[in-house]
Amino acid sequence: ERALPPFESNQNVPGEVTWVEVLCRRDASAGAKRAWIHVDPNRDLLDEPRAVEFYTGPSPHVRHARRTPVSYVLAAEHAAVKAEDNAVERAAPYVLTDVTARYSSAWAQTLRKRGLQITREMLQDGNWEDQWWRSTLDASNALNGPHRRPKYSVKTVPVATTDENAPAREVIALHSSSDNPTNDDGADEAGELKRSSVDEPLPTSKAAFKNHPFYVLWTDLRRDEVLRPEAELRGLFKGTAVYRREDVQTTRTAQKWLYRGRRVRDAEIDSPAKIAKARPRPAPKGFVVLRSYGVGEGNDGTASARAQAKSAVEAAVAREAIEAGDRLYIRGQTDSWAPPRVGPEDAIPKNEYGNVELELLNPGLEHLPEPRMAQVAKKLGVPYAPCLLGFEGHRGNRTPVIRGIVVHRHNAELLREAYLEFRSQLLEQEHEKRVAAIYRRWKRLIVGITINTRIEKEYGKMK
Repeated sequence: ERALPPFESNQNVPGEVTWVEVLCRRDASAGAKRAWIHVDPNRDLLDEPRAVEFYTGPSPHVRHARRTPVSYVLAAEHAAVKAEDNAVERAAPYVLTDVTARYSSAWAQTLRKRGLQITREMLQDGNWEDQWWRSTLDASNALNGPHRRPKYSVKTVPVATTDENAPAREVIALHSSSDNPTNDDGADEAGELKRSSVDEPLPTSKAAFKNHPFYVLWTDLRRDEVLRPEAELRGLFKGTAVYRREDVQTTRTAQKWLYRGRRVRDAEIDSPAKIAKARPRPAPKGFVVLRSYGVGEGNDGTASARAQAKSAVEAAVAREAIEAGDRLYIRGQTDSWAPPRVGPEDAIPKNEYGNVELELLNPGLEHLPEPRMAQVAKKLGVPYAPCLLGFEGHRGNRTPVIRGIVVHRHNAELLREAYLEFRSQLLEQEHEKRVAAIYRRWKRLIVGITINTRIEKEYGKMK
């Protein structure tokens, strides 16, 4: 059995609901697996885990009309531990297990009630586990010392009744032992809890679909998201198709896949999973001349001719926007990739703009971020390339950030030593410039004072 540790329970504490779980088979078949069954004798509930949410209100002994989503449900279980003489088992402290998924009818509401901030990375990875909560349970269970989840065996034993004349009755006795390192019940329970966490009804409002961990509206798909080809329709919400969140795939451009260590296959380049529209450019502030303004071939100046010419121009602009759109690919269209190694005698590979991206730095190359390092490399005749760190700005005003240079690794130490000498020369030159500026300012001051004194002697002080 599972139950909470013994304590002085206050029946007036709001939201305090306790019950037990019994490990048994749901049917009498020989191949049926055992599962933890919810048993609440105080409320006459048997195997009704979702009914718990109707008792978590202000009064835990009254069934409420509306359910209150649970946030945390813990099961406390004894772990049998052998004594030092390996003969007698002693009762170890409780092992805590999070079984919230079994008693929560809306896992998304439970996550929000826990205060979990759902991010886009969580939506993409499908990982909803509270890391801090998992680490807390692990640390709490670790305080009990090394133990195994108990292995249970069930048998019937005769028990005498209070009536001396009545025959003894047979009851089920549950015996736990941790001699066997394997425990199939724990694995079955983990799978059951995982299935329970994703088996919940559809949200009832469009706002609830936003960042929902399990369901998504087709109209809420982002610019870089597509559905799997085998995605199944899960329902309709006000005429809009609803799909499982796990059927949504994230797409990226071929260049962005390189940043993640993957490369789009050559055979898939012409078959993108999606062509996203190009981001709108800022509208020009000045006057824009359209071809539909003038009178030329196919345009006799009439209103219909001008309208036809204008529609042709708009169609051409739309085609150009589609052609200029981003070609996006899914992970299944890519292979694992790493930048090729560059040897000492090989040329430094550059992109079409003549620089090297730091995120795609080839093995055999090294980034030297020191300022004015390019001057040192140029004086020594060492081959180099500017290093692109990324982009700054927003929307159409993104500008590249160039910092430092990329050189062959065997030249890096040479350039660092030369850079120290170069920096010392720069400091000397700056010191000389500073001293010259000081003398120049003193000279200007002395000359001004001398001229002012001579004028006062010859012409007197000016009133």
